[in-house]
Amino acid sequence: MPSIARDRRTGVPGFVGVLTVVGLLALPSHALAVFFLQGPLHVGTALWCLLAFVLLRDARWDWRWIVAVVLLATGILGDFQMLALGVVPIFVAGLVAMLRVRSWRAGLTATTASIAGVVLAVVIRVIATAFGTFSIAPQNPIASPAQMLRNVGLVGSYGTKLFGIASGSFGSGGVPTLLGAVHIFGLLVVVVCVLFALVSLLKAIVTGRSSAGSDETWRLDDVLVLAFFADVVLFVLLTPAPNDSYARYLTTSIIFGAVLAGRVVTRALVHDLPSWLATTVVVSTVVVACGFVAAFGFTLSGPTAQQPARELGAFLAAHHLTDGIGDYWAASIVTVETHDTVRIRPVKADANGRLVGYDRNSSTSWYHDHSSSSSLSFRPSALPMWASTQRKRRSVRRHIPIRSATFSFSCGLTG
Repeated sequence: MPSIARDRRTGVPGFVGVLTVVGLLALPSHALAVFFLQGPLHVGTALWCLLAFVLLRDARWDWRWIVAVVLLATGILGDFQMLALGVVPIFVAGLVAMLRVRSWRAGLTATTASIAGVVLAVVIRVIATAFGTFSIAPQNPIASPAQMLRNVGLVGSYGTKLFGIASGSFGSGGVPTLLGAVHIFGLLVVVVCVLFALVSLLKAIVTGRSSAGSDETWRLDDVLVLAFFADVVLFVLLTPAPNDSYARYLTTSIIFGAVLAGRVVTRALVHDLPSWLATTVVVSTVVVACGFVAAFGFTLSGPTAQQPARELGAFLAAHHLTDGIGDYWAASIVTVETHDTVRIRPVKADANGRLVGYDRNSSTSWYHDHSSSSSLSFRPSALPMWASTQRKRRSVRRHIPIRSATFSFSCGLTG
């Protein structure tokens, strides 16, 4: 990503561009690190998108176009959000290129790559289905129109938290308030650069003055700014309630925004600058970067985070409770932490309040011989679902933020 940010530039411009991306992504705020460094939260999808964007930036019909198509296809097969984060921005960027240059050929590589990626994904899916493969779960629920309006406001609220300016329920990671204020510079740089790229895109569409020559840096800028806003739209559509955990849907927009900011900053410094101004820019950037390093240092030096899944797994194993069910976020992680010694299978409540097997990241074979369970694991927020089962509890032990209960019941699970 740093190499993408410096936009093939060297010297002071390239250095400042790289430092911008490193400060924002390699030294993330405590809140951003929560989503950036754990999965499955679509961070890998963002990397696949960036690789495809870079391969298509020169609009060449060569091996890069083929690899980009393969990346898009495999991304779709692994994460449907690739459509919104990669395929659609590339296709729209192709249309924008046609309007910029006033030639349909200017955007042909991008538009055809996005279409070919979808077609290839469908073909691979059909072939794989014929041999037997995973099924595709129903789409995530869409937020209500009223919630979508509220989500627009949440973009700013969650965005500031992810940048480290506000902490909220994420916590500060032990970073002093005054030192955490250094992240304001990161937010300002990203916002200003994204808006600059957006205005440049819109202006070029109207005037049609973009070149189709060797210097087409605008191609990558366009797809990055489109991907940035595509992720924001995705957040607005897919966030069903004001819960901080849904801030994860904004992670990729920060990644795209940081890379775009590095590119814009780099080009802004390409012009011949007075020596005093160049020195000021470098020194200021280094000082701010040092602030990011110091803030990140406080996060790293803090106490080891509690591992509730590991503690819960040890408790269940010690009491010979090796077979159970739980909500998605508190189930399979326990199975992994105990190396399959304790098997907690994810379930959910259907429309009738009946527990059924979870339809994402799970296997139907897990539920074939699961008519009775000895334990139940859940997060406090999932309590209403478990209360609806109206089963008699023998004992309860709390593991923040996961709770565990032992039951004698038959739940008749179905996959």
